[in-house]
Amino acid sequence: MSTIAEAIRNVLVNDATVTAITGARIYPAVIPQNAASARCITYDQISTPRLRALDGLDGLSQPRFQINSWGTTYAEAKSLAAAVKGALADYSGTALGVVIRDVSIEDEGDVEDLSPDVRSRRRYGVRQDFLVWYEE
Repeated sequence: MSTIAEAIRNVLVNDATVTAITGARIYPAVIPQNAASARCITYDQISTPRLRALDGLDGLSQPRFQINSWGTTYAEAKSLAAAVKGALADYSGTALGVVIRDVSIEDEGDVEDLSPDVRSRRRYGVRQDFLVWYEE
């Protein structure tokens, strides 16, 4: 079975609004140096609390994902972030064999581009934190 991170990426890759902007440029953690475009998404799994019952773990986890939407302009980054929110907020279903019970947006704000090539290719970013309930 796939990981929850792979499942979240799969939900984004299969959303027509998201891929109209990014294609399949959705990367874990960092944007590759050879990325063809500044319009892309990066994602990080920030934490993964697990729920416990009196008799031990109950099989549910609630990881927090930070999804960063990148664009060549601030407006482009905001538009991509809106598409990401549309794809993930309130999502439930099965992706790559992972049963996702619910996805909720927790926080959002701007993010600074700290990539080494920032002077040669400026990117604008919007970060969003999502909480994901899924069955392990």
